[in-house]
Amino acid sequence: MYLAGRIQSTSDPSSLDISSESGDAISFKAAGETNPSFAHVGEADVGIKVDFGTRGAFVLQAPETFHTEMGDRLTLQRRIIDAFKRGSWEKDWLVITRLVKATSATVLISKSSNASLECSAKANLSGAASVLGSANAGIMVKFQQGDTVSMIAGQNVTPLFQLSRLKTSFFHAPKLVTKSFRATDPSMADLTPARANDDPALQARSYSMSCWMTR
Repeated sequence: MYLAGRIQSTSDPSSLDISSESGDAISFKAAGETNPSFAHVGEADVGIKVDFGTRGAFVLQAPETFHTEMGDRLTLQRRIIDAFKRGSWEKDWLVITRLVKATSATVLISKSSNASLECSAKANLSGAASVLGSANAGIMVKFQQGDTVSMIAGQNVTPLFQLSRLKTSFFHAPKLVTKSFRATDPSMADLTPARANDDPALQARSYSMSCWMTR
């Protein structure tokens, strides 16, 4: 079903740097520096190390993002409620209400406790904004401990999107509510209403940690 609506987009890019509050740590080593924490990156190389504190911990960095969202949520809500009353909208259907697109981005998610990644890079990037997401950083994984999901410097990706669905109640009028997800899985292609509603692994805390996907 097509829902026409006013779309708002940003033209000025902004950087994105999000990490979980579970003891994640990102450390750097300059070229030529001796650092015993970097056992798998040579002394002559630039090093980046990411240590995750717990299972499910994450890091998301993108140096340049653009936002697109539905501008008139009240009109959208009214149209969906009208369609629902006519029988042409299912209450389990989902609508994308916001997209965050990135020219390049890195997403790292720990699937085990005490996971870590040790990487080399082309240049000393410790002072750069959202360094892990830069397509020019030349980051290469040299060592991985534990199980992680990773997308390093993926280009032209949509690392975040926001979904809304219709909430109905016997005692209250229907309303459109935001439903956010974590993106360890699925991709947008794999996302179904049943999975979105029933899979506990997809529950989230807020839009700032909504669903991640690659292309």
